[in-house]
Amino acid sequence: MANSVFWKKVPSEKYGFINMPHAVCPVCNKVYTNGNVYASDHCPECAEEIAKAKNRERVRKYRAKKRAEAEAGL
Repeated sequence: MANSVFWKKVPSEKYGFINMPHAVCPVCNKVYTNGNVYASDHCPECAEEIAKAKNRERVRKYRAKKRAEAEAGL
């Protein structure tokens, strides 16, 4: 799912104001900006939680597979 990116003027010490891309997280609807909002799908907080959930699911499947192989070998 693509996030909605928009440009917003933010204050800068060196240049006065600069345009920075901002995006809206589809999970928490929070406006965020990071190094590359075009490549990110979620805000950093939600991205971390999603990565943890995917890792838990991957490890669960791996352990179930190893358990099934061990039981089949007995």
